[in-house]
Amino acid sequence: MARLTEEQEAKRREAKMSEPSGLLRSERMCMVQLIVQHDAAQHTVEELGALGSLMFIDLNEGVTAFRRTFLPELRRCDEADRALRFIGDQLAAVGSSPPRASWRSELRVSLPELVSELEDAVKEVRQLQASQRELASNYNALIELSHVLRKCDGIFSEARQGEFGDGGVQQVPRSLSYAELIRAPSLGLSLDSYGNHASSNYNSETSGDELPGDELDGGSAADLERGGARRRRGGGDGGGMAALRGGDATAAGLRLGYVCGVLPTARLAAFERVLFRATRGNMFMRSATIDQLVRDPKTEELQHKAVFLIFFSGQQSFARMAKIADAFGAHRYNYPAKYSKRAALLSQALTRLDELSHVIDHVVARKEALLSSLAARHGAWRTHLARQKGLYNALNLWNYDLTRKVLIAEAWCPASMIEETQEALRRATSRSGAHVPSILNVLETDEAPPTYFRVNKVTSAFQEIIDTYGVPRYGEINPAAFTVITFPFLFGARPAPPLARVMFGDVGHGSMVTAFALYLCVNETKMLALSARLRDDIITMAVRGRYMLLLMGIFSIYCGVLYNDVFGLMADFFGTSWTETPPRHGGPRELKAHGMVYPFGIDPGWHRSANELSFGNSYKMKLSIVLGVAQMLLGLGISLVNALAARNALDVWCDFVPQAIFMLSIFGYLVFCIFYKWSIDWVAEERVAPSLITLLISFFMSPGEVPAEARLYAGQERVQVLLLLLAFVAVPWMLLAKPLLLRRRHLARAGYKNVACRPTARDDPAAARGLLRSTRDHDTDEDSVSVASSNNGKAYAEEFDFSEIMVHQVIHSIEYVLGCVSNTASYLRLWALSLAHKQLSMVFWEMVMLPPLQSCRAGGSSWRCAVPLFFGFAVWVVLTTAIICCMEMLSAFLHALRLHWVEFQNKFYKGDGKKFVPFSFQTMVENMDDEE
Repeated sequence: MARLTEEQEAKRREAKMSEPSGLLRSERMCMVQLIVQHDAAQHTVEELGALGSLMFIDLNEGVTAFRRTFLPELRRCDEADRALRFIGDQLAAVGSSPPRASWRSELRVSLPELVSELEDAVKEVRQLQASQRELASNYNALIELSHVLRKCDGIFSEARQGEFGDGGVQQVPRSLSYAELIRAPSLGLSLDSYGNHASSNYNSETSGDELPGDELDGGSAADLERGGARRRRGGGDGGGMAALRGGDATAAGLRLGYVCGVLPTARLAAFERVLFRATRGNMFMRSATIDQLVRDPKTEELQHKAVFLIFFSGQQSFARMAKIADAFGAHRYNYPAKYSKRAALLSQALTRLDELSHVIDHVVARKEALLSSLAARHGAWRTHLARQKGLYNALNLWNYDLTRKVLIAEAWCPASMIEETQEALRRATSRSGAHVPSILNVLETDEAPPTYFRVNKVTSAFQEIIDTYGVPRYGEINPAAFTVITFPFLFGARPAPPLARVMFGDVGHGSMVTAFALYLCVNETKMLALSARLRDDIITMAVRGRYMLLLMGIFSIYCGVLYNDVFGLMADFFGTSWTETPPRHGGPRELKAHGMVYPFGIDPGWHRSANELSFGNSYKMKLSIVLGVAQMLLGLGISLVNALAARNALDVWCDFVPQAIFMLSIFGYLVFCIFYKWSIDWVAEERVAPSLITLLISFFMSPGEVPAEARLYAGQERVQVLLLLLAFVAVPWMLLAKPLLLRRRHLARAGYKNVACRPTARDDPAAARGLLRSTRDHDTDEDSVSVASSNNGKAYAEEFDFSEIMVHQVIHSIEYVLGCVSNTASYLRLWALSLAHKQLSMVFWEMVMLPPLQSCRAGGSSWRCAVPLFFGFAVWVVLTTAIICCMEMLSAFLHALRLHWVEFQNKFYKGDGKKFVPFSFQTMVENMDDEE
């Protein structure tokens, strides 16, 4: 073909760009090249991100993420992101929900300034947190100290009042003094060890009025031992203290040390047992439970705790007990031996508690004020940071030309937005003050463009259903355009009599779904805000699919009216055409008038007929097959449109034609027989209606013979033999024709294989994109266009492999032949689900509502009628809403989804395209909200 002139090429490109686009086909896409001055790059990306018209191509595919140009800026963004997450966690901890800023909001601060501001805020919050934790720990420690002082006094008071059999007065034991530690070598104590334990809450005091010679009298230790004898060796509240032995020392000449503290009640028994074994019984322990919950100074958890008091002898015993107490999480406190010091210490603790409470209140108020100010700015910071991260990620896809100090970018752009993109570049150049304007070039390329459909709030849910299965190829017909109607219809066509609501058809249930969907649509702004706030998946899906629910409800009502079905019961909107003769015996037998027909839908007289079940099942099964074959033929027709649009003659003659012949010869003929049988009044002709099942069996098993019970019309044998032959011819046609023709075409071109050709995208992506080219040699070559359609948009095919093509075609042919049978049978799910829905609705009515109604009809007081009817109606509403309108609706949704994905789309849909994801600040912010 002769090369097109530049003028013709420009006209052709302009005509392509002006072609209308919509939901049926992808919008026309083109590749553009941007050349931007370094100083204007940031402003350019900001303008393009606000516009959302470009999908950038990575020009640095071989460069790792750590060698990208704008890596330092991205690291700053990560630092700011960590700071923002920390602030967000603090706000969530106090129950604060920061307002979300619009994606258009932009802070006039640089990235370093933002990072510095966030770091200062985090530092201040951490300081306040550390101060609050330290103050709270001190406050809780003072609370425990006050409990220790009170409970230990109570322990000794109890000992004085009733635990001594001789009625003597118990002296309060005191810890060993400093001088006594030096004079008591038999205890194994030293000055150094005393100094260490004094800092570890070892309670040894030295006071001016306390003399070194003061001792416990000889009976005190014995009396204490007797008082705790009942708690010895594993007792709940105390332990034992063995008689001290060694050298010339006596019980009267020894001094006792003691340790007191607080321990969780759950650990008290184990703590006592471990202490008893570690000291070999040389200890005496008393405990008292604290009546109220106490907050732990370290973990800040409310716990049930107890105060313990342990008497011991010897420095080694103290060292063991200190380690064991620390291991069990006990907190040890100082307990002065003299009452005056204990009273003064308690007074000081209470005074300190009052002071700390005021300080803590001030710190908490300061922290709340700081978090409140941070919450007001959190949304703007978050949005600005998302924009900055997106900006530098986009710039990392660009190529930096060091010689010209410019940034070069390539991107996909909808042809309809070229002018808007150029205007955005002009605005960016004006904002940055650059002297050289940015340049936008439209490039010719062999790469398959991404697919882009303009959707609105009504069609977006249906497009998401299609994209979940696979993104359409560029130029391929979008199944979503048909799904908008067929999906709600198949959903709404479910249980009742015939095909009863193909899958959910019912006036009552459909009205409930429609009312719910209308509420979501009318209050969509409020519901969208609610779903964003709650972040619940079920609520979000319902709100986003509100228009799909609305269409489902409308089609359910339509099919319910068609089948006169209201909450599973047959309705009579226009009056039946049949009379009952005799009443309640066999149902309707005669028409009220000759030729009388029910105005719309199925006559309710069938509900009372003796053959209601057989008629309903027969009708539902036939209608399911009709709907299934019609939808599959629609898919075949779409494949023809796709092949014609790609100007691919092979796909038309080697795929569509044999597939259509095979489908119409068998299943098209079956649908014809169904309608032909419906069109004949077999009763008026005094003939038994032929069996279509017998007809279908004889069609395959005995060609040329038609049993008497399967005869529909004259000449049926010849027609069925002809159709069966066409079906058998179509199988090898679709199996062999395309691979053999492709091989012949390849061999015909083999003589030109040494001629220089344009490189493909696999060999050289830059050359394949045709940078700085304005013309293309093969645009008008029909063969190259045909090859392009079979290679997902690439105008130059890859290496030819006949065996691979043959295997692919064999698999495709077998899948189609077997799929025609299995897919047609799959549509019978419409019949099966209709039976389940119908029977379930009738069971709820007869078991829940009918008994109260019958009791009211039987007579009696109004209360005996109203109370059962009220509760019966409440139970019926709950069951109808929960099981039928929720569970059954979900079941119908899933089955309709399967019928579209498998039975409908596999006839034409490839689903291996690339979705157009533009660089857009709005999308980034919305995705960030969804992730959170």
